[in-house]
Amino acid sequence: MRIDWRNGNHIFYFYVLIGSIFGAVQARCTGLHPDEAYYFQFSQTLDWGYFDHPPMIALLIRAGGYFLDGIMGLRLGTVLLYPLFWLLVWRLVRTAPTPGRRQAHIMGILMASLPMMQLYGFITTPDMPLLGFTALFWLVYRRILMQRGSALSNAAWLCLALTGMAYSKYLGAIQVVLALAAHPKLMRNRSWITASTATFILLMPHLYWQYRHNFVTFRFHLGHRTEGIHWDYIWQYLPNQLAVFHPFNLLALFMLDWRPKTQSDPMNRAMRFSLLGMLIFYGLLSLRGHTEPHWTVSATIPMLWLFVRRAEEHVHFRRFILRFTGPSLLVVFALRLWLFTDSGNRVARLSRPDPLYTDMARMVDDRPALFTGSFQDAALFQFHTGKTTGLVTTAGVRGTQYDLWKRHARWQQHSVVVFGAEGPRAHWLSVGDRGISYIESDHLQSPELLHIQQISRRSAQHPDSLLLVVWVTNPTDCAMDQQHPDFPFRWVLCTSKPGAGPIDTLQARNVSKSARFEARKTTPIVWSIHKADLPAEPIFVGLRTIFGHQFPIHRAKNDP
Repeated sequence: MRIDWRNGNHIFYFYVLIGSIFGAVQARCTGLHPDEAYYFQFSQTLDWGYFDHPPMIALLIRAGGYFLDGIMGLRLGTVLLYPLFWLLVWRLVRTAPTPGRRQAHIMGILMASLPMMQLYGFITTPDMPLLGFTALFWLVYRRILMQRGSALSNAAWLCLALTGMAYSKYLGAIQVVLALAAHPKLMRNRSWITASTATFILLMPHLYWQYRHNFVTFRFHLGHRTEGIHWDYIWQYLPNQLAVFHPFNLLALFMLDWRPKTQSDPMNRAMRFSLLGMLIFYGLLSLRGHTEPHWTVSATIPMLWLFVRRAEEHVHFRRFILRFTGPSLLVVFALRLWLFTDSGNRVARLSRPDPLYTDMARMVDDRPALFTGSFQDAALFQFHTGKTTGLVTTAGVRGTQYDLWKRHARWQQHSVVVFGAEGPRAHWLSVGDRGISYIESDHLQSPELLHIQQISRRSAQHPDSLLLVVWVTNPTDCAMDQQHPDFPFRWVLCTSKPGAGPIDTLQARNVSKSARFEARKTTPIVWSIHKADLPAEPIFVGLRTIFGHQFPIHRAKNDP
């Protein structure tokens, strides 16, 4: 196909082609992000949901793996989605079916200026499919708003967009809510009602998975990430947006006309609602905890819509883009080139095959490898070596999909290598300036698999004391011994909120007669505690092992 340099569509297609080729080369030549290795684990065990994400990212990686192996198979879906996303966005934001050259160049500059979008051209995350389905959503939204197309066709495309957004990342719901807030009458539209009903039906398998797993994903995102008001997070929010929108693009937001009387275009109104709404929503959310920079990345779609129209209508805005954002692309391009280097990979936490992993794999041989602490280490090791890994989550470390898989539950009393373990029997493996501690054992014991069924209180002989009785069930087929030679453990009572600083241990005395928990049986453990030492806050029953403190099951509210 011959490029017509007077046709805006051809010019923008050329920009997309160059960006896609560069992204494909970078996908092949840069290291793997730890989160990508973690998502790769999802693709090896397909399910209707995962601990921290819906299943679209797993399907995307699994599909790429059918055609290519290794890192390119993992990233193939992203490399293909990237140009498709920009073609959808261009179809949405252009002001005419065949726009002029000037508009295409402005859009090309804006496309290349978005730092976060440069990463999404080759790094695989749930955000890329979310962005693609969000662009499709806005296209269908405009058709419905302008009353174009048949009701059935619009309903089918809207259902595809809504379902894809929901299965990609829950953050897509914010865009939908804001779009409806701009034009509430759409909730009575026949296409919208039909699409919403069909989407709910298509989401039933995922919702059932959430029900079976006690809505773990919703609880993780809505509960475990709220930490109370921290002013540091609020001050971090605006600088973080620089990585999403680009500094000059953020300045350009103040050059838009935000007066209500200028919102006669219904689509313009929806885009303003979406852009401002997302920035304000996540700004307020930062009052309750850390907000990741990429959470606002889908707001770039309404931003591009508003910028392209502003540049078309106002020469001063267009000159700002050409004189400031345009030349700054040299910095963005230099940063992308820097990611090809070892220092760039190291700063961006992109992992290349590591000699340490090779030595670890040689030592593991055909045994499973159990990691403690970071899920990223376990995922990277398995991706680079193909060895089976498990993870033991400790206090202060966020939950992951490994907590649902519990692979190490199948390895009890088997020979394993535990990496990151502490204790007198731990050894150190190093290659160059990198190293890791490890323990080799022929009889794995994982006391964090024990279940706490009930906590009750009883009167003690001394009037100033009481007995706290905890009933512990061992659901495994192997007995758990607190005096295990490789994996000893002891019980502790704590008053510490999850992830909220140091762990405070209560002054209590374990008066239990048994230190062994037989397979498939329930055993009581008893503490004697002074009433004066009983705290007002909740009590956590924890374990102290070679992996650190763990809080396996239960938290009990104190009696008044």
